Amino acid sequence: MNRFTLMMLLSLAIISINATALFITYTNVPNTSEIIIDADWVNLYPNFKELADSSDLIIRGVVLDSISYKLELSEPTSAPLLLTNYTIKIEEIIKGYEDSEIINVRMTGGRLDGKVISVRGCPLMKKGETVILFLKRFAKDNYYVIGGPQGRFIIKGGKVYSLGEIYPSAKKYTSHLKTNGIPIREFIESIEQ
Repeated sequence: MNRFTLMMLLSLAIISINATALFITYTNVPNTSEIIIDADWVNLYPNFKELADSSDLIIRGVVLDSISYKLELSEPTSAPLLLTNYTIKIEEIIKGYEDSEIINVRMTGGRLDGKVISVRGCPLMKKGETVILFLKRFAKDNYYVIGGPQGRFIIKGGKVYSLGEIYPSAKKYTSHLKTNGIPIREFIESIEQ
């Protein structure tokens, strides 16, 4: 199978999974078992209002656990496509409604059988991490982060940071939604306006 066909198949798989990535390529990280996926995000949100308006649910929560699995494609590929389901405990609902305090959030990438696959600019979440997530529902209690790195913020020391402030590879996707150490309440109030 040629590279173009492989990228088209993977693109279709990604679009059906989370409707945010349009085109991907794989890059092996030298001297590691890590593979980085380059993705072009379909929806780049110019401001917080459009990001919030496109979300079914916005939460502040804690990553409790995760499980990664391989997506089986009809055509064999040179690298597996991993997905991860994160178990998130909701601490606060900022927008929307969810009757469960525990939800699942699916993201592209993961750790499985000694391999690590992640999307450039949108690193894997970590157990115990406190986050603010802009989410779209795809099934009961199941969501994906909209806008890739634009829809995920990390809380450290009571302050909110965009992924681009923590991970330099995310800067090009989050520079227009830059959040560098804003107190949680102030950040949430700016979303609610």
